[in-house]
Formats: sequence, C-alpha cells, structure tokens
Amino acid sequence: MPTIPVVCTWRSHVSPWSFLAYATLFCMFFLIYFIAFAARWQVPNKAFGSFTQIDTEDDTDLVYEKKRWEQVPPPPTKDKTQSKKGGKSHGHDRDCQPHHRVVYVKVPKTGSGTVASILDRYGWSHDLTFAVPKHENNFDPPFNKSQVYRWKSFENGFDMLTNHAGYNRYDMLAMVPNATFLTTIRDPVKQFESAFTYFGYADQLGLTNEKDPMEAFLRGAEEQEYVMKLSYGQWMSRNGQIKYLGLDRKKQEMPFYIERRIKQLSHELDLVILTDYLDESLLLLRRLLCWTMDDILYISKNVRSTSYRYNVTNKVADMIRKWNSADMRLYDYFNRTLWNKVERYGSHFQKDLKEFRRRKEKLNQQCIEEMIEDPGESKRVVELIVKKENEGKCHDWILTPRQFIKMKRHRMRHLAMEIGDYPDTT
Repeated sequence: MPTIPVVCTWRSHVSPWSFLAYATLFCMFFLIYFIAFAARWQVPNKAFGSFTQIDTEDDTDLVYEKKRWEQVPPPPTKDKTQSKKGGKSHGHDRDCQPHHRVVYVKVPKTGSGTVASILDRYGWSHDLTFAVPKHENNFDPPFNKSQVYRWKSFENGFDMLTNHAGYNRYDMLAMVPNATFLTTIRDPVKQFESAFTYFGYADQLGLTNEKDPMEAFLRGAEEQEYVMKLSYGQWMSRNGQIKYLGLDRKKQEMPFYIERRIKQLSHELDLVILTDYLDESLLLLRRLLCWTMDDILYISKNVRSTSYRYNVTNKVADMIRKWNSADMRLYDYFNRTLWNKVERYGSHFQKDLKEFRRRKEKLNQQCIEEMIEDPGESKRVVELIVKKENEGKCHDWILTPRQFIKMKRHRMRHLAMEIGDYPDTT
C-alpha cells in the first residue's frame, strides 16, 4: 500500500528523544504561564512590599510597590514635633514620638473638612511642609505628583498632604515618604444626600418640582436615565467613596473586585476615620500619631444649614443603600474594624473620650459667640460668630481648609525661594 512508506518515514524522523524535548518545552511554557497568572493574585506582604491595585478604564494592573518609597530619609531640618527628653510624651501611656508625615485621602462629602483642618492646624503650628495643588484647592483625581506645587524643589518630599486627592498610593508616597495614611468615610446614606445636594442633581435634571427629587433620581438612575445626563458631579453619583479610594466604576457591581479592593485598603491605610463616630476615631488618631489631646480638638466647620438638607425617608434610604452597594460594603467593613481598634485601645477609652469631649466643649464655649442658621440665600453653611475678646486665640481653630490652602501655598513658595527656586512654574 502506498501509505505505509509515508507512515514509516514520518516515524523514522520522530525519535523518543525528540518527543521528550517537545514535551519539555510545552511543560516549561505552561509553567511560565501559570506563574505569571498566579502573580496577579499575590497576597500583600508587608515584609517585602505590597501589591497596589491601580484601576483604569481599560484594564487592571498590579504595580509592585517596594518599600523604597518609605525609606527616603526625612528632611535634614530639626524635627520640632519630637519631645526633647524622650520617654513618655504627650500624656501617652507608652513611649512614643509624634509622627508628622501624614497623607490624608480627603474623600469628598464625608465631612472631611473638619479632619483636614485638624491636620492643617497641627502642620502649620509645627512648621511642617505641605504638598499643595499648584493653583486650585484640590488635586484632580487620581492624584499625580506633577500636580504638586514646587514639588521638584523638595528632593526629600513633604510632611503632609491633606487636600482632596484621589487615592494613588505610589505617587503619594513619592511626595510624602514614610507617611501614615488616613482617610474618612461616612454612612453612604448621609454621604449620598450630601452629594445630591451639593452637586445640585435635582436642578441639573429638572427634578425640583418632584414630590421627592431624590426618590425620582434613584428611580431613573436604576436605568441610567439620569446619571448619564449629569454634567457636574457625575463621578460622585454612585459609590463615590470607594471610587475615590481606587475602585473603577466598571467593577463596582462585581463582589470579587469590591472585596479585593477593601482588603487592599485595609492593608494600606493606617486608619479609616468614620464621620459618624468622629470623636472615637480621633482618639484612635491621637494614639496612632502620638499627638496630644489638644492637637485633635476641633470646631465643626462647613456644617450645612437645615434648608440645604433633604429629608430622607426609610424608603429612600433603602434605595440609596442598594444604589451604593459597594460603598455599603466599604462602610460596614471599616465600621467593624473601628470598634475592634476601640476594644484594643483599652479599658480607659471611655474615660479619655469623656475628657476629650469636655475639652472640645470648653473650646467651643471660649471661641463661639453664636451659630447662625440660614445666614442668607447665598450661604449654605452655618455661620460661626467668634467672640471678639478671643479672636486672636481662636483664629487657627476656625480656619477652613480653603483658608489654610492659601497659607500653605504661601509657605511653600517662601521655602522654595529660600533654597534658590525662584520660578513660579513648578
């Protein structure tokens, strides 16, 4: 038969050793592919570095972030926040030194202005340096170091970053090496109502005549009818908190990606402050940074007038939770971790909390003459009238983040000029 020589000829060219070589190459290729695939799910390891999720509109990349950014030495200037004698400092029950390198991921509409003011006041009074935006009050999300005013002038980085900046750990550590990372989140129902009011969703979509504009929006939002029509604040219209912290919108309905992002944030953030339990959170902040109790005192700012608030019914609250399900998962997780940290604080937590609130009330009585609700149609926040006899003493306590930004930018410009950087273009 004519086919027999063909078959025999083919067999004569394929020896067992050739077959083994081909099989070995195939196995090596498969092994390399498997290792590359498995690396995408690497568990973060603090001892060697961490994998940081960077979500983009097209794909998801894992960037390996070595600890080299955290090993950049601090500026050679004298650290004015350190206690001179060492040992127990600032009334703490353990030996510690105050930390002044802080990155605060200031999530919009979470009441984050109060915390930002606490950090700004501390940094200002201790002559620290700030990474500030070049021109505006906020950084464009996500944060990029090229947005920082005079960043090339400060080779060793800055001490603090406290303005609105979408979470980008890699560039943030480049600007504030060895930083303690903080953020603030809020009950998604309250945060969504605040965003709905601030960005004027009802006005943008012509819903002001509806019986309940927020309910009307949520009904249309389910079909994406209204969301796509928003020209201002669209990015905060759904799951705005977890998006600001790095989860791409395309993944906000995928439980796997949501849970993975939350775990990464739990690994990367040193403290997540809850606005709904602000005083409790600030006590944890005090211990984390080894600050004094007076360092964390505050006077609430930018409190909205009652006329600029929507009445959220139980029905609408349930709709908000469903619409912002990823934010709910984020909030529930860090709500649990907050109380775990409170438990680890020790039995004297309630005593410290009572003392902190006593001092806070005393500060408000010393500084605030009157709080005026609805001071005018052009003003959406409660106006604080400061006691004239204490204006100088209370000045720094009532400054808002918008007022601090001008002061901080002026300081950084002056410091840059001192080291010979005169152009105002970097």
